[in-house]
Amino acid sequence: MLEVFKTRRRDERLAHIDRIFRDYESWLEETQMTEPDPYVQVIAAFTGQPA
Repeated sequence: MLEVFKTRRRDERLAHIDRIFRDYESWLEETQMTEPDPYVQVIAAFTGQPA
C-alpha cells in the first residue's frame, strides 16, 4: 500500500517538473526567439560635416 502512495507522489512530481519545462519553453518561444524572417532596418544620414 505504501508503494502505491510513493509511486503516485513521484508521478505527480514528474508531471509538475514537465509542466514547468513546457511553460519555460513556451515563454522562450514567445519572448526570446526571433521571427522566422528577421530583419534589421538601418537608417543613417551623412552630411559630410565633421562631428
